[in-house]
Amino acid sequence: MHETLLVEEILGAALSEAGKRGAKSVTRLRLKLGALEGVSPESLRVAFEERARGTIAEGASLAIERVSGRAVCTECGEPVAVDAPGDAHGAPLVGDCPSCGGRTRIVAGKGWTLESVRVVT
Repeated sequence: MHETLLVEEILGAALSEAGKRGAKSVTRLRLKLGALEGVSPESLRVAFEERARGTIAEGASLAIERVSGRAVCTECGEPVAVDAPGDAHGAPLVGDCPSCGGRTRIVAGKGWTLESVRVVT
């Protein structure tokens, strides 16, 4: 399950940051999640709640901002919207440019970024 792997990484990053601050608990995480990851925010929240049990992040809220998928043409530079994970298949080249027929490359919407971790010290 992709959600489980993502949550492992996200929780690990949050707990690492909390450790650096000498935190007693983590109360909130703010995350940017690429739409091309193919994971719904709700399923990620459920996986986070399950995985955070027994850690200092148990009960923490998880705020998720979706980052839309975008590609750019490698020939003409035209931006191209990429809406579904199936458009990407994890490859850096996603198809033909609607303007010039050149190849496109994903520039946004993959991966995740932990924007902030709120802790209690």
